[in-house]
Amino acid sequence: MLSRPDIVTELSGKLIQKAEEAGADCVVTACPLCQANLDTKQGMMSRNWGRKVHFPTFYFTELLGLALGSEKVDSWLKKHIIDPRDLLKSKGLL
Repeated sequence: MLSRPDIVTELSGKLIQKAEEAGADCVVTACPLCQANLDTKQGMMSRNWGRKVHFPTFYFTELLGLALGSEKVDSWLKKHIIDPRDLLKSKGLL
């Protein structure tokens, strides 16, 4: 991630493009570094692609906490670069 951000952006972009093509509206990861890469590289993807990329990504424990009714969910979610709260609200989950 640090030594070759160009490669990370390209590979993360491919994952997001495939998810979009499949009709997904978010990505959930089991790897915190993957979640961070997918979340933080969307600004560069937007510049590279010439369109705004806004694709929420979650680490699976965030959704687990939401499902279990944790009261701290909002404090976690507001730390994302790509804010996922509108998506969750639109699904009736927040």
